[in-house]
Formats: sequence, structure tokens, C-alpha cells
Amino acid sequence: MTGEELELFFAIEDVRIRAEVRSPTLRHPARRLYLDYRAAPLSSPAPAAAPDLELMERDGGAGEEGSGEERTKQEGRTEGDEHPVEPTPTGGSGRFRVRSSRGEWTMEDPESALSRFDVTLGELLLEAMVGTGTVHPLHAGGVVGANGALLLVGPGGAGKSTVTAALALEGYPVLGDDVVLLCTKSGRVRSFRRHMKLIPPAPELLGLPCPHGPGETLWEDVSYLLPEELGSRWAEPAAARHVVLLRFEPDAPSNLFPVQPGRAFQNLLPQLLYTEPGTATTFADLADTLAHARFHHLSFSRPRGAVERLARLLDPDRCTD
Repeated sequence: MTGEELELFFAIEDVRIRAEVRSPTLRHPARRLYLDYRAAPLSSPAPAAAPDLELMERDGGAGEEGSGEERTKQEGRTEGDEHPVEPTPTGGSGRFRVRSSRGEWTMEDPESALSRFDVTLGELLLEAMVGTGTVHPLHAGGVVGANGALLLVGPGGAGKSTVTAALALEGYPVLGDDVVLLCTKSGRVRSFRRHMKLIPPAPELLGLPCPHGPGETLWEDVSYLLPEELGSRWAEPAAARHVVLLRFEPDAPSNLFPVQPGRAFQNLLPQLLYTEPGTATTFADLADTLAHARFHHLSFSRPRGAVERLARLLDPDRCTD
């Protein structure tokens, strides 16, 4: 055991995940990716139960073949990962290894290793939450205003992170920029506290400083930000009052208009993560949690235009036409 080995405990909505990090190179970036955790040196001897997730670094530098990529024993999802890791030819070896119940991956470069650790940890947390039967992770950004939560829903590239960060710059508390938690017991939306991840051209559009955060020495083009760095904070759980179907349209004026609930639900169900969207229970849970929400569509090309229109929903008393 060395001082570079950490045991991380992640606890969200009664879900507990244990990760072990045995990597001097990635110790600090790994522990900074998620915020709802407790870190401690690994005990000796090691706990009897195997960890849910391991990140290990082999001594001695580059592996055979020096491919700098990934080899998998079992395929895992990488959808939505801004730093995808590709399979290596059979027979290669790598300096880093990530292992969980989902599979085992070896790779040579630290960027791919940290990315795989990040993606796999998120998958384990979200799948475990779904297993409770009371939490539905939704692929969405979100903030909270005077009347409750506003959710920004859309596929990758729709602008969820950009618009969430723009609203955070206006002081609105943040639920998340990519995932929010629909809690069926309380009927409220809870934050999923990860660093907000912005990729170009979002930082430039928002006038933010150079990329920084957990992976600043690895991913030069990515900004990892906390709400506090944008003049905001993490939001407390709140009832959903507005759901906005988001669409980025270059060179088009910002346009916000109402949407019928039936059409909105057709777009929402595919964005539920690790959930069978066609089940009656899932539909009923979603309908109950969003029972008092109004549904909208927003197309935008500039964050400023999106903020001006969404502010009318978040805090009507502050906005005058």
C-alpha cells in the first residue's frame, strides 16, 4: 500500500458505490470528478468485498506495442463520452487498467483511463439508482428558479451544458448540466453533482476562462466547472415546473413556444437513462413527477438569447416585456 492509493465512497439517494484508485498519475483527477463522495486511504489488509470499480496503474511506463488505446474483455457503453476510447488490437497491453462488473479495460494513455473511469462510475451510480425503483435519471440539464425546477432536455449536442452554464452565470442554482434525478417518492428533481463539462465552442460563447478542472492536464480543450465558479450553487430538490425541449440551430433566432404534453413525453421517454421507456410503471412515474410542469420547445443559436427567454419562465416577476 502507498499514499497514492485511495478508496472512494459515493453515496447518492441511498446508493453506495466503492471505487479504488491505485494510480499516482490519476489519483487527484479521479477524486475530483464526482462531488458526493468520501475519500480515505486504502486500508491494509484490503477489505474482503471487492470494490465496485478499480483504477490501477502499472509500474514501468509504456506497454507493449505502445498503441495508447483501449482493449476490452466486455463491451461497455461510451455514448455521450467526449473522450471516447477505442479498442486496441488483441495482444496489446497498457499502463492503466479499469475494472468493474461491466468489464475490464486496459489502455496506455491517462486520458483514456480517466475517461473510462468517469464513464463507468457514472453508469454504476445511475444503474444502481434505477434499481431502487424510486429514482429515474434523466438525460437533461436543469436549474431552479422562483417557481421551481426548469429542465433542459435534448440529445447530445442540443446545448444542455451551454445553456445550463449560461443560466448559472445569472445566479440560478444548478441541478446538473447532463443528468438530473427524478425522485418518485418526493415528486421532486434532485441534482446529480458532477463537474459541469463544457467543450468548445461553449466556453468562448460564454466568455469563460481557459479550460480547467479535474482533467486540465489531460484534456486541454475541456472545461470542468462547479456552479460556485459561475456565481451559482447546487440547487436543493425542487418540483419540476417547466420542461424545455432544447435544440441548437446555428444562425437562427431564439424561439420559445409551448408544446403539448403528449408530444413532450415522446421526446422525454428516450432520455430516461438505464430504464425501459415503454413500461407502464415508467410512464406513470414520469407523469406523476412532472404532473405540474408545463412543456416548451426552445431553439437557439446564442446562449444570451436562450437565457432571455428562459428567464421569463424561471422568474416572471423579474422580467418585463
